[in-house]
Amino acid sequence: MRKILVGCLTLAAAWACDTTEAKQATIDTPTLQCAQCQTTVKRVVENVDGVRGVSVDLEAKQVRVSYDDGSTGPEALAAAIVSAGYDANGIAADSTAYASLPECCRISSDQAHH
Repeated sequence: MRKILVGCLTLAAAWACDTTEAKQATIDTPTLQCAQCQTTVKRVVENVDGVRGVSVDLEAKQVRVSYDDGSTGPEALAAAIVSAGYDANGIAADSTAYASLPECCRISSDQAHH
């Protein structure tokens, strides 16, 4: 009985902690090129503390993020994308990370700005 009560209290506490409403952010990512970019950016953003959900729209070149306001925010989310080698919200990609991206993820020479 005691184990059941402790288990119920633990579940109730976890549920209570997760009832805060998530904030939403849309991050412009103009240098997304392909499905590999999409996968990389999604993985990087998912690893930011406080992120609840991520969707990467390759066609619109935007990342939509649901997050806990007390844990992260749009600036930290954009910084994570920048550190992975992609432009985000007008901030240029980290040049070292960009140089190490697969060829398909880099802007072609006629579009290059790096």
